[in-house]
Amino acid sequence: MMGQLDSLVTTYVAEAEEHGRATESGDHKHANVAHDGLIRALHALDMVNPGRSALVQLLEHANPYVRGWAATHLLQSHRQLAEAVLEELASEPGLAGFDASIVLQQWRKGTLSIP
Repeated sequence: MMGQLDSLVTTYVAEAEEHGRATESGDHKHANVAHDGLIRALHALDMVNPGRSALVQLLEHANPYVRGWAATHLLQSHRQLAEAVLEELASEPGLAGFDASIVLQQWRKGTLSIP
């Protein structure tokens, strides 16, 4: 079971990193493909115990897009940790910071749909 969990987390990280690269380069087609892969990995994680909680380890990942996606997907279950990571990211320049600020804004308004 642990091998499957590790594999899903690895896939999640790879898709989050690719989404960030594609977003920064303006390649929306590849960003959308990576997003779809990220959501597939998330749904697969939800089927495995401990599932989404495995994303907590990614809140300290070196890649800001990985941290941002993990924090977003943990807002409902690990609110304080996730918000702290998003607030930290939102204070940084660049698209990852901008994305984090929008996620926080929508979350706090109650309009963020989290898969």
